[in-house]
Amino acid sequence: IRDSLFNGQARANIAAFMYDYENLQFQATDPDQYQGGVANIPESEMSGVEIEFTGILSDSLTLDVNLAFIDSEVTSDYMVLDNVDAYQYFFGEEDLRYGLRENVRGNELAKSPDFTADLSMVYETELSSGMLFTAILQYVHRGEFQQRVSNNAAVDAIDSYGLLNFTASLESLNNDWGVDFKILNATDEDGVNSSMTDVFGVAATGLELIPPQQYMVRISRNF
Repeated sequence: IRDSLFNGQARANIAAFMYDYENLQFQATDPDQYQGGVANIPESEMSGVEIEFTGILSDSLTLDVNLAFIDSEVTSDYMVLDNVDAYQYFFGEEDLRYGLRENVRGNELAKSPDFTADLSMVYETELSSGMLFTAILQYVHRGEFQQRVSNNAAVDAIDSYGLLNFTASLESLNNDWGVDFKILNATDEDGVNSSMTDVFGVAATGLELIPPQQYMVRISRNF
């Protein structure tokens, strides 16, 4: 759905979607030691809504909003062995490993955040000096998700986080030169961007953290 609002001062796009997956691949662990590999979940689905909104608040001020809501689920019975539970059992204990398999029906799909958002307030004006000044205040939210289809509460649940970014720019009208000043993750938020649990025996989990607070200056010159 696409619509213009307030005499063209605002625009909204709304899209709804639903996907049915057959034989969705994932990285699996085998009851036989060191025999893991790619396996296929017979049936799963994902549905959601995406919303885009742009509003011209004044001659200089614009609001951009992007939202996404996602729901995902394994919809068929399928037995999966979680290496976090199985890694302690070695050769000769394959029967024990086999008995640890769990049905993942109803679990969330991997790396599918339930909610994401990107909101930006953009201010643009021409200064008396003839320079173009732009300021952008941005908020980015990444919702919680499960890093694997096993949905193991000990290692798979990745928390949500929100980031606040700020950019101020000066640019000559003929685009000869410009300077940008950025503050990224202005509130120095802690968060996990992604994680990976080793499926080849040791069950260790590595975390990729979001960058800390950063200050950047960029000067550009066009010849």
